[in-house]
Amino acid sequence: LYILSDGVCFLMRHVVHYRRKVVRKNLKNSFPEKSEAELREIEREFYRYICDYMLEEIKMMRMSFEDLSRRMEYGNTEEYLAMLEKHGGIVVLIPHYANFEWLTAKGAFMKPERKYVVNGRISLQSHNRNEAHHWTTFLFHDTVFMDGGERIARMMNYPVFYCELEKRGRGYCKAYFDLLTETPKQTAEGEITELFVRRLEQTIRRAPAYWFWSHKRWKLTREDLKKQHE
Repeated sequence: LYILSDGVCFLMRHVVHYRRKVVRKNLKNSFPEKSEAELREIEREFYRYICDYMLEEIKMMRMSFEDLSRRMEYGNTEEYLAMLEKHGGIVVLIPHYANFEWLTAKGAFMKPERKYVVNGRISLQSHNRNEAHHWTTFLFHDTVFMDGGERIARMMNYPVFYCELEKRGRGYCKAYFDLLTETPKQTAEGEITELFVRRLEQTIRRAPAYWFWSHKRWKLTREDLKKQHE
């Protein structure tokens, strides 16, 4: 599988130049402190990651649960399960990072009977501008996030966890679950989303290659939304 991925990576990066201008612009603006050589190394690792990711998604459809469990590990589950038992449900905020899709495929492994695990998403940008609510500074950009995950948490009053994903090698990933708040209804509006944003920024800075740099993430501006509501 990874021999094929290496071949696709060479074509995407050196022949097709798949979204190379977008990737380079995003990296340069997000890491102004890094040298050109450092940015090119992140770019190289990113193209390998995205090719691995696409083929792993196809492979996942035919992977056994045992194989997926061997490749997608869970760490520090004690607090996660304790909160699930105490409150009857939790909200897990999962960043679009590394092998995040594997968590959905493996989710039943950590969901005891009659308990609820809500896989919340706080997404950066949105095609639906009416869902864009939370503005903040993220990776040196003025950025708007959808706050659906926070709204679900406040409505259901479930404890909120951030899912930290760590690549352990090609085809291997580990998830850690860190409690953001046990009492979401007592938080200020936007507080949970801001906690997620700051944790996501830390995750990306720790290992930048495993985020989707090929996306045009910063198209929407405050002025765009202002004009829409006028």
